[in-house]
Amino acid sequence: QNNKVSMELLGFLTPILFYFLVGPSKVETWHRPDNTTWNTAVKIEKCRFLTQTNCAGMCVGLCQRPTQRFFNEVAGLPLAMEPNFEDCSCTMTWGKSPLPASEDPANKKACFEW
Repeated sequence: QNNKVSMELLGFLTPILFYFLVGPSKVETWHRPDNTTWNTAVKIEKCRFLTQTNCAGMCVGLCQRPTQRFFNEVAGLPLAMEPNFEDCSCTMTWGKSPLPASEDPANKKACFEW
């Protein structure tokens, strides 16, 4: 259910449970559209998946979209993921609905090299 307590609990657990997959992360504050703040934005400092694949398309197609789809549609838990291709970080925000694929700027990137 999309309530502050359950979403903040997910925010607290994510850095612990996802560490093996994405690396270090920390919980940050999300300023919601209703002017409240929730501690549900998990900032992945440097995503292992993204740095290993060197490909924005793989990030979106194999991580961001499937993860959002699973949590939103299967588990019923709102989650939006916002990868930052400049520094290879990513923010997972519990309680926030993702942008439609057609509006998500992450879908406009291709593979890249450093």
